[in-house]
Amino acid sequence: LYQARLLAEKHQYSVSVNKSYRAVLAAAKALLVTEGIDPATDAETFSEFERRLTEKGFVPASYHNLGAQIGDLGPKDTSPEFAHAKIGFARGFVEVCKAATEQMGKDLKLSQAGKTEGAGKLPVTAAGAPVSGTAGAAVFDLRGVMCPLNYVKTKLKLEMMDAGERLEVWLDAGDPIKNVPMSLRNDGHKILAEEPLEPDARHFKVLVEKVEG
Repeated sequence: LYQARLLAEKHQYSVSVNKSYRAVLAAAKALLVTEGIDPATDAETFSEFERRLTEKGFVPASYHNLGAQIGDLGPKDTSPEFAHAKIGFARGFVEVCKAATEQMGKDLKLSQAGKTEGAGKLPVTAAGAPVSGTAGAAVFDLRGVMCPLNYVKTKLKLEMMDAGERLEVWLDAGDPIKNVPMSLRNDGHKILAEEPLEPDARHFKVLVEKVEG
């Protein structure tokens, strides 16, 4: 969405609409991960999202026919109002997807995000001092959040960030630290660091730099 806003500011409204479309597509594909679906095409993504998520009430009915609503490229004479409306639509959709992952985690008891995400006991160093986040990076505490919701949450968080911004993600040992960095690399983001949060390596921190797709 950063690119969509930037292009709109430069009066490149048609291309801005395309970037909004890409943000919606990325969020839809992220949520489909929770259903074990990895669509090969845009059309399949929107079709599966409609069938598996919208029709089941995971997202509001206002997002029916998602592909048709967001469109791809606007007309050649796309207006500023049209482009900004698409940016607003995309931002709202990403937020709805984030809320849906939270509810899925609670319903399926796959995570304790509502209780522990950002509010759990802070890890400490070998000297007993609290671990602090990397300078210049927001901390996203996903300890206790299982796969694939930890990846989906991270992907949606990055979707709302600007290119070049950094995010420090805290993950459990085991599958989370194996799978999430690999998936983020596959998405094109830069993994700048992976290291244990505590001496016993029960949790890890992963420093990610957002790369605009």
